[in-house]
Amino acid sequence: MKRRALAFLFAGVCLGAAEPAWQTLFDGKSLAGWADSRFEGAAVTKAVPAFRDGQGAIVIEPG
Repeated sequence: MKRRALAFLFAGVCLGAAEPAWQTLFDGKSLAGWADSRFEGAAVTKAVPAFRDGQGAIVIEPG
């Protein structure tokens, strides 16, 4: 009896849990909110507003 009650409780918690909302990390225009990682051999990092598919992209130059 207790197992059945726990199973129903667990199922209710699992079904009621909502997934977190999607958070966009890149606005497609700038690097606002991003920080340079300062790794060895770092190169220029820039945001390109219109890339191959017309959307913005983060471009890391070879370094």
